Amino acid sequence: MMAREIARDTARSAAIAASVEGVGVIVEQTARNYGIDPADVTVRVEGDTGRGGLVTATVSVRMPAIEIPGLGGLGTVVWTVHHTEQVDLYRSLP
Repeated sequence: MMAREIARDTARSAAIAASVEGVGVIVEQTARNYGIDPADVTVRVEGDTGRGGLVTATVSVRMPAIEIPGLGGLGTVVWTVHHTEQVDLYRSLP
């Protein structure tokens, strides 16, 4: 759920602002809200931030494969999600 939220918020933020600045803040705040170390989250933003362009955020989260109460996690898996947003066709350019 957290990976989807970060991907959605990152892509939407990049599409609205037409830039990828501030992505680190979104990742850090959301990961901490879910109790996950931000170092376990990787975000990549690609695409065209020009008028009508598509911006895609790819988020990968490293997590334990198995969590055993009292013993902790065993092994790791990486969960990856993507989310794409379109930059406003009618936004005014700087």
